[in-house]
Amino acid sequence: MFGTLAVSLAVAAVGGAKHAPSNLHRLDACASPTAVIASPCVIPTRFSPEATTALIGMRNSVWWLAGDHLTFITRPEEERWSKLCCAIQTPLEPIAGTELAAITVRVPQVREAIIDVTDSNARVISPPEVIRGPDAPPAPARSMPLKSRLIRFAFESKAMGETRRGTIYVPAASPDALRLPVIYLADGATFQFAPILEAAVRDGRASPAIIVGIDSADGYVPDCGKPHCDRRNLDYQSNQEAGETRPDPQFTRHLNFVADELVPWIEANYPASSRRQDRIVAGYSSGAAWAFATAALRPDLFGNVLGMSAGSAATMHHAEALGKARIYTGAGIFEPTFLALTRERARRAKAAGAEVRFREVVAGHSMAMWDILFAEGISWLLPAAR
Repeated sequence: MFGTLAVSLAVAAVGGAKHAPSNLHRLDACASPTAVIASPCVIPTRFSPEATTALIGMRNSVWWLAGDHLTFITRPEEERWSKLCCAIQTPLEPIAGTELAAITVRVPQVREAIIDVTDSNARVISPPEVIRGPDAPPAPARSMPLKSRLIRFAFESKAMGETRRGTIYVPAASPDALRLPVIYLADGATFQFAPILEAAVRDGRASPAIIVGIDSADGYVPDCGKPHCDRRNLDYQSNQEAGETRPDPQFTRHLNFVADELVPWIEANYPASSRRQDRIVAGYSSGAAWAFATAALRPDLFGNVLGMSAGSAATMHHAEALGKARIYTGAGIFEPTFLALTRERARRAKAAGAEVRFREVVAGHSMAMWDILFAEGISWLLPAAR
């Protein structure tokens, strides 16, 4: 990390990077550069063109943390504007007289924070660099390379009227006579989470399980004129929010595909348990909203939810039908909307009688946090046999 840097004030803007679209969410300005804060806020980034150019050098981006001040400089490539991502998200501001953009953000509870940093609008998006405060949770252990099988599948779904794909993780040396719990996972995220599950089993923190990562749909519905036209959200958010008016919206067809086609197929072809208490439906972001809704609408099949940063206020009412479920859920303080929605889901499910574990992390809407929530969630939902 760089230390505190002395830089001169920026001059009036002349060309250079464009400002981000005005409809993007922007963090509020900090009322003070030093007063205690509850959420991230922006302080002025006043670099001269010469100082900014010297700081970034030949790199595409650079960041440093000085106290609780996170500064990020990048070279915008797409439409000449940039957005800081992912734990903390806000548009960057152009640096006068250059083609660079920068931002300085104050980070609350910085010693406990997990912050991943990248430019989400670069033409080639690099993997985020992850900053962990000295008191932050460590990254969960991962088993790499995997000792178990990853199997790609293509399923001809009558409910969807198309082929749906995904990736199945089957623990190594699983005898067919042993029927294992199954995690039905949104966004086809098997590659992300299988190494975490395998390491947790290896270290005695969780029991073996199958993961069925179900790929979300690609692309957009042309000229749909609705708030959510991308097919992923139409899979994961009920027609109440997505705006579909047809009698069999994509959300319902996708639910029928998973519950009535995929689950029986998995249990017929793999050593998968058919007990509801051994089925977990899981996801992050819109995928977490799908997980809550799926378990609520099909309580005959799914007895557990692992929902990370669950969005979609319109599907909140589903939580009230989860009285017989076990739920591990959580979100980060840097994603206040998702945190509030996730906390409210947990509250409603608990009030209905569900067994709920809720976790709040000093982090944001990013995979670095979801890795931690997944590791903790499987250890609670699938404890190792003693």
